[in-house]
Formats: sequence, structure tokens, C-alpha cells
Amino acid sequence: MSKILKTICLLAAITMFLLGCQTERISNANESVENIVHSNQNTQYIIDANLIKSIQAFSVNQTETLFADNENMCYSPLSLYHGLSMLSCGTNNHSLAQIMEVLGIDDVDAHHQNMRKLYQSLYHRADQHNFLIANAVWTNKNVDVKEVFKRIIAENYFGVVNSVDFSDPSKVAKVISEWIADNTDQMIKPEVIVYSGTIAMLVNAMYLSDTWCEGFEERFTHEDAFYMSDNKTATATYMQKTEYGYPFRADDNAVYVSLPLKNIGEMVFILPNKDIDSINLSACIENYINNKMPLQTADKMSIKIPQMSIDCDLMLKDYLNGIGIDDPYFIADSVSEVRQGTALELNEYGIKAAAYMSIRADSLPYEGNDMFEFHLNRPFVFMVISHDKIPVLIGKMVSP
Repeated sequence: MSKILKTICLLAAITMFLLGCQTERISNANESVENIVHSNQNTQYIIDANLIKSIQAFSVNQTETLFADNENMCYSPLSLYHGLSMLSCGTNNHSLAQIMEVLGIDDVDAHHQNMRKLYQSLYHRADQHNFLIANAVWTNKNVDVKEVFKRIIAENYFGVVNSVDFSDPSKVAKVISEWIADNTDQMIKPEVIVYSGTIAMLVNAMYLSDTWCEGFEERFTHEDAFYMSDNKTATATYMQKTEYGYPFRADDNAVYVSLPLKNIGEMVFILPNKDIDSINLSACIENYINNKMPLQTADKMSIKIPQMSIDCDLMLKDYLNGIGIDDPYFIADSVSEVRQGTALELNEYGIKAAAYMSIRADSLPYEGNDMFEFHLNRPFVFMVISHDKIPVLIGKMVSP
């Protein structure tokens, strides 16, 4: 895990292929970059049921390997799924077969069209309620990118294919870093690494902000103890409120409480009954998103949640190898780095979160009338889930 780095200036111009989409321009004194944006915001479609099931299955595939370290953690399965879907546009043969199996698809063309509908349904831009998705591919100026690839990226992922000169890697890295920062509302400003031998880099960026349907009052926010897994105690700043007739779910592993968000869906908090390392995280997530637990009601519930600020930097190539993609190819060369960065902030009013992922190719139960206490004062898991039960973010907090 790494801290977000300082703002990086935009230094290079990028060629963009529009293919009929509306554009917006980001510029400084010297250079400009055009981004494709969606012209019909928040166009609602009925999302393909098989696509939803595929994303859900992908989200819980060997999740424990990502959460093995005893650190605060945040991961966006949706961002990674989005990036791999775009990667499938530029692969073939055995590599494409592996990606299709991991993504749970059997018809690539239909999948791209379904991803377009998902993008349009999720995309939303407003003052407080945002779900923004941006996609781009940077290719070496000497690479002959097929027009069909550009068309699929533009029409189905509202993305751009940019021709750049990787012989000046520091300059291109700053361009991509600034693009990520611009498309995550400056929440993520990564130190992008490319080389003179880089063939291409594919990037997906997401930014979301939303408010609670029923928020917390600041006057009840206070500091209290947080009990960590190593028998140490820290101090956390807790938001708290009391709800009556509040729903929850529970199984042998944990208690699950959902806080509805006004636009995106819900944020779910999972409090293990025992040590967080003792639960099967994948099973917990799957049980919740597939409604495998009966809904219960607490007559009176005390909810206590720490304010959160988490950023995370993950290298995911080994994880992808472990779930079945062991030889991905893109633009005629092997993928050398798969990386994801996430950031999340949570307070009395709602949440802000961002994620990006990049793929670089180089040449080289409870009942009763008593108070139900759902106090997240020890390690817990959280998820942000869309209205269609698609996991957008999954994370854990082990220390404040």
C-alpha cells in the first residue's frame, strides 16, 4: 500500500479518435487532451442478467489472496473487470479464451454491447451524486492499431486510443498520471511507470460520490477505542446513530448491515463474529449479493462506524495468473504489469471513492427488544454495491 503522490503536470499532446462521441477538452498553457464522455448521462437499461452474475462471480474469485495482508485494503472488482473486458478487444487465440473464461463470457461481441449498456446505466454526473467512468489506451506511435479495435473501444467503452512516443517515458508517464488524476477528481495521482520499450498501456478510471439516504449527525461523532487483531488498541473517530426496526442479515460468520446511498446503491458493512482472518471472505460476499441469508429486524439498533480514509496500490498480475490468466497478450506483446489504485473517504454525509486499473505491455443472527449493537470497533469488511448487486468496491479496515 502506498500514499497518493503529488500532483503531476500534463506535458504532452495526445491524438484521439472520436468516432461520433461527444468530447470535453482538458488543457493547460501548453498542451491539451480530449476525453470521450458519454453524451446521454445515466441512460437506464435492463442489464443482462448473465453479465451481472459474471461480475459477481469474478468479484469473489479467490478474494482471500488479495486480502491476505494485515492492512487496510480496498479493491475495485468492477474496475478490473472493465479493464480486462477492454483487453479482450486486443487479444486472440489462447489468451482470449483465458480472459473469456475468467470474465464468464461466451460471446465477445455480445459482451462488449452489454458492457456499453452497463456503462450507460452506471454513468451519472451531478453535484453530490457521481459515478464517472473513463477509459483510454496509449499505444506507441510505431504500433499500427487496427481500426476495429479503436471502434470497439469508442463505441462500447466510450474510450480513446492515443498515439504517444514511449521513447520519452517520463513525459508519457506524466500524461497518463494526469489523465488518471483528472478522471478520479484528483483523489488518485499515481506515479505511473512506463519504459522506452513499452508497447501500450490500457487504463480504466472510476470516480464515485454519494450521500447517505439517512446521514449521521456530527454532534454524535466522538473518539473511542478500536480493537485490532494483534491485541493492540488504537483510537478511531466514530459516527453513530440509533435506528428503530432496522434490517440486518447474519450467518455463522458475520453480521451484515447495509446503509443505503441515494444514487449508487448501498454500502454494506460486514462484522465478523470472530477474528477477521477466520472468515471465508468470498463466501460472505457471495452469500450477501445472492441473498442467501434471511432478512432480520432489530427493534432498536445502535450503529457505530469509524470515519475512514483509505488508499491502496495493488500489483495484480500474480492474482490474475492465479485465477487463470497466465499468458495474456496485447498488441502483439506480453502484459508485464497489472496495477490498481483505490481511494475511499467516508464521513457523516456520505462517501467519495475512486479507482483506476492499468495494464501495461512491454517488449521485454439476533432477535429481541434489547439494543442491537453494530459497532465496528474491530476489524471489519465493507462493500459498495450497485442497485443491480454489482460489487463496485470491496475492502477491509483493520486499523484506524
